[in-house]
Amino acid sequence: MKSKHSLAAGLLLLMAVAAGCSSKEPENIPAVNTEKVQDTKKADEEEVEPERKEDTEKEADFVIPEQGEEHLSGKVRNLGNNSVTISKIFVEENENSDIVYLPEEGSQEEELVTVNFRDDTEFHFWVIKNGGGDIDMRESSFSEIQEGFGLEMYGNYDGDSFIASKVIIEVYE
Repeated sequence: MKSKHSLAAGLLLLMAVAAGCSSKEPENIPAVNTEKVQDTKKADEEEVEPERKEDTEKEADFVIPEQGEEHLSGKVRNLGNNSVTISKIFVEENENSDIVYLPEEGSQEEELVTVNFRDDTEFHFWVIKNGGGDIDMRESSFSEIQEGFGLEMYGNYDGDSFIASKVIIEVYE
């Protein structure tokens, strides 16, 4: 059940970052109904059956966290040397829907997190089209990260820093 919530939260975060990439960045992203996200998840599972030849290559691009890894998502604010600073995206779980939001840059609600990458960190690049209806996925590297991009990451905290083992770089078209 927890993995369903994690996947639903991830999909919600994808939508939130897409909304955050518009020319006018809203202070808060409106609530998204989780029922719609769960329906999308079922459709995604049907499309990624290993027996289907055309989907076998895409399946390798899905990111599966290791047991005990935490999820972190945010928008890149600054690039460092093998590290980034992100503005954390928040998810508030409610009975009927989850609220996903990215605080405005510089606001008191904004939480900046330093993310460090290991030599063996996996990077994936997703170009998300049609509001998430079409996603082009491929392997990537740290060098493709740019300020303003959304990142979905798995790893663990080491003090105040997050050490990412798996990273999805998200670009919305």
